[in-house]
Amino acid sequence: MPKVVLKTLAYLQALKSGDSDAVGSFYADEILFLFPSTSEITSKSELLRFYENEYNDFLFTKFTITPLYIFAHKDTSVMEFTTEMGDSSLRGVQITEWNDNLIVGLRVYINGIHPGTGEVYSQQYS
Repeated sequence: MPKVVLKTLAYLQALKSGDSDAVGSFYADEILFLFPSTSEITSKSELLRFYENEYNDFLFTKFTITPLYIFAHKDTSVMEFTTEMGDSSLRGVQITEWNDNLIVGLRVYINGIHPGTGEVYSQQYS
């Protein structure tokens, strides 16, 4: 299994633990983090505040994330996943960029929710 996939799985374990310090240990000091309903986060300290706030939120205290597929190319992983947050079942994609075993970029796209703004949009392609 490619190292970038193993690192991504280890990161998911930290995320599932609810421990913001464990999650933070995977990130470089300068990052690009995009997640639905948040503005762009560019530093580890901002990210830790985000995780501490989200883990205290009901949605993140009762959530699961299940990887469906993880693809790897060089220092980038692309993971398709499902997640249960409260009463919602969602499907999404996470793109993670690694450098020296640390995350330098992470973008999450969930079911038509715009990362960075949280705006809901829908476009069906046939």
